[in-house]
Amino acid sequence: MESNDAILGRAIENKTALSCNYQGYYREFCPHCLGSSKGNPRVLVYQFGGQSSAGEITDLTERNWRLMDPLQMDALELIDAARHTHDSYSGPGRLLDVAEIAVPW
Repeated sequence: MESNDAILGRAIENKTALSCNYQGYYREFCPHCLGSSKGNPRVLVYQFGGQSSAGEITDLTERNWRLMDPLQMDALELIDAARHTHDSYSGPGRLLDVAEIAVPW
């Protein structure tokens, strides 16, 4: 079985969308950067569908950026959806201490 890091890395390289269950919510997103923050694995994603603790995702604004723990993602899989991002994307920046792979900005 392929690891979450491998799936996320492939999705970043190919600019494809994913879905997963994360912290009790179904989410659809496009990963942009995989790395770590304060020694913990993290992935920066742009969530475009599904749910979050704030409710259903209904608009595509800069508020949809999420910094997630790949180890907490369940049922991670590629989905047939258009690539989503936001003009506010500027790379790993201040969110990740170490970026292993990132979408160019």
